[in-house]
Amino acid sequence: KQPPPNPPIILSVGTITRRKGVHLLLNALATIKDRPWQAVICGGREHDPAYAAEVDVVLADHQLESRVTFTGSVTPNELAHWYAKSSFFVLASHYEGYGMAFAEAIRYGLPVVGFDVGAVPDTVGEAGVLVPDGDQAALITATARLLDDQDWFETMRVRAQDQGARYPDWPDTAGIFAHSLDQLMEAYHG
Repeated sequence: KQPPPNPPIILSVGTITRRKGVHLLLNALATIKDRPWQAVICGGREHDPAYAAEVDVVLADHQLESRVTFTGSVTPNELAHWYAKSSFFVLASHYEGYGMAFAEAIRYGLPVVGFDVGAVPDTVGEAGVLVPDGDQAALITATARLLDDQDWFETMRVRAQDQGARYPDWPDTAGIFAHSLDQLMEAYHG
């Protein structure tokens, strides 16, 4: 991994829906405008157009248009580009059944910040900081600390790299799934 860009890039990935808490992320970023950073939010807006419009209002109210880029839906190659280019990952999601975006960020060695919900704690482990669901102040504190404390950022980056190296990649995951299905079918027909 290359050294973090200057200014650091904060990445978030998920559909622009209320469950993903994009407005909370924008509110958090607005409180740390005095620090250098850029944010990139990858995710389609078509699932909840009314909420996407609310997010646009929050973005404008906080005057973050020059610092936050919404990419819309992206291809796997475009997403890989953003994971590789970013410094760390923040997702203010209120629920994740697994937390695929968290896992992908960790596979890229990115420290993560998010809410302690659903399966996210099992996915994130020691590779990030999870705060209580909806706790805006804690989200701000964790995000600001990754920007302000270079030693802590580096510790979290190494943890993410170590943990990410232990995650299976997509072909491995497909193989594990296929093997499990084979075993299930053998037991069912056996």
